[in-house]
Amino acid sequence: MTGCMSLLSCGEEYGMEYNKPLYLCAFLPLMALLCHYAPERHRRKILIVADLIFYVLLAGKMTPVFLLTVLVTCLLTRRIGTSNGRGKTAWFLLGIVLLFGPLFAFRFLRLFPSSPTGISYYTLMAAACLIEVYWGRLSPLGLTDTFLFLSFFPQVLQGPIARPEDTMEQLRHPAAVHRPEIRAGLLRILWGLFKKLAIADRLNMVVGMLFREYTNYHGAWIPFAAICCTLQLYMDFSGMIDVSIGSAQLFGIRLPENFRQPFLSEDAGEFWRRWHITLGVWLKTYVYYPIVTAKPVLKLMKSTRKKHGKYAAQLLVSFLALTPVWLFNGIWHGPHLNYILYGIYYLVLILLNEALKPAKSAFYKKTGFRREGAFFKVFRIARTLLIVVTGELFFRAQGTRAGLSMIASTFHDFHLSDLTLTNLHTFGLDTADYALILFGTVLVFGADLLHEHGFDVNVWLSGKSRAFRFAWYYAAVALVIIFGAYGTGYLAVDMIYANF
Repeated sequence: MTGCMSLLSCGEEYGMEYNKPLYLCAFLPLMALLCHYAPERHRRKILIVADLIFYVLLAGKMTPVFLLTVLVTCLLTRRIGTSNGRGKTAWFLLGIVLLFGPLFAFRFLRLFPSSPTGISYYTLMAAACLIEVYWGRLSPLGLTDTFLFLSFFPQVLQGPIARPEDTMEQLRHPAAVHRPEIRAGLLRILWGLFKKLAIADRLNMVVGMLFREYTNYHGAWIPFAAICCTLQLYMDFSGMIDVSIGSAQLFGIRLPENFRQPFLSEDAGEFWRRWHITLGVWLKTYVYYPIVTAKPVLKLMKSTRKKHGKYAAQLLVSFLALTPVWLFNGIWHGPHLNYILYGIYYLVLILLNEALKPAKSAFYKKTGFRREGAFFKVFRIARTLLIVVTGELFFRAQGTRAGLSMIASTFHDFHLSDLTLTNLHTFGLDTADYALILFGTVLVFGADLLHEHGFDVNVWLSGKSRAFRFAWYYAAVALVIIFGAYGTGYLAVDMIYANF
């Protein structure tokens, strides 16, 4: 008992988050080595033990809530899989209530002082299991399969949100891991840590003060705050997802990608197909498609098309299907009105884009301009960036009133000359810090641009000499160690999306 308590206190004191030394320097390498050198028949057992240790250290007294979710998911998939007709539907609905009930109680009713770690993520994954079994696309699950799928430690804290088809079979039969996968995983981890430690954590000081003391700032400071918080969120979330995906690669598991160069999007809809991809895929698969394929909706679409034409029918169905999707998206982030309005913000923009498609097509046809021409492409990307940054400002604000106040204050005494180095130093960062943020941002977006055009750093490195590869790896390590924000003057910054 004393040993268990000391282990728990160690997890609480030093942290088991993916950006903390206990995880990176002890837990992850130890478990990866055990799994790598263990006989194939023991790999699943090692993963089970690793997942359990990780979650206990991370969640402590809240662990029983997670284990109960695993048990409920396992039992209900069996009931659903062996039932028919109304009984099958009744078991399915009961399962949905039992899975989302704790999430509602912890996150929205706030009946308890804190929520179980990762509850927003593993609840969606558990619900996916129930839905897939209900649809007949997945066989009822055993307890071991359910536990491994929901608890795989590189993703339980903040995703990616996997569907059964993404990782279930890989976890059932963990494959041998080879050197190229290990090298790719380690490089992905280092890249993620650079985003988090060198850029996101430095920006935390600026973003924190601007949003906490927003009444003291107006004019050019508000767009500056919006850009900084958008950049911080992207570097933090995508960086930690890189660590998650890289960690999984060390065990031979391929997690689904969660980002695909989102800031190169040309409209709001495309942005959400590139940002938090796995949440979008979950919503499309389990909310959007069931609505658009429902018999009443198909009947309504048919009658609307007959009376008012295809355009009106498509708009109506888009509204009926996208409204619950975006309300769910907003509510999933937390019980705050600005999150719900954030979802509605994107709902309106996406519906508006759909509504204007005929007018835009007519414009290009009438003027003879090429839609794919460089000017219009850059214009659409810039417009989307403005939409995204405005949305993130409202998302990050401390409540609806604060968000509206910040947007309104943008138009008060707007002077770019206020953004001087002297004023920027008041946030606790010096010129070198801002230079590193700028350097890191250019590096990340440069890499994103290369990736958009098909460049794969691992394929590129595989064609180089061993000496060159090792020089590259050492440079990646040095990049994190030298430029990371830690030590005197910096506070450890929690993973942002681990709180959702």
